[in-house]
Amino acid sequence: MQAILFEKPKVIRHIEADEVGAPGPGEALVRVHRVGICGTDISCYLGKFPFFDYPRIPGHELGVEVLEVGAGVENVRPGQRCSVEPYMNDSHGYATSIGKSNCCEHLKVIGVMCDGGMRERFVLRADKLHPGGDLAYEQLA
Repeated sequence: MQAILFEKPKVIRHIEADEVGAPGPGEALVRVHRVGICGTDISCYLGKFPFFDYPRIPGHELGVEVLEVGAGVENVRPGQRCSVEPYMNDSHGYATSIGKSNCCEHLKVIGVMCDGGMRERFVLRADKLHPGGDLAYEQLA
């Protein structure tokens, strides 16, 4: 599977990444159609973002298609277009309970602290997918 890798500050590589497996319970396999690039991505590329670890597959502003869902997933179904909430937070933590999931003590942001969407496909928590109806992938990203 093709991917983009930030190898170190100011070094981008086109790589052949490992294929992903089937989604587990509560997860979904998605195909990435569009990736937005924002200031965080630029800062990561330049080596100026404090939470970014190299090497890393970037990409957190995503327009995706659901390919497969794991057991127990009811919020999305295969074929749906979705946007991705990139905050992989503790869903039972204090910050999340008061509506501040981006402040979670155990936060991992897709494309910053764990590999992101500048690859063809990946598996993520299905509760982080938000169906976009008829919106275009560009709008979802």
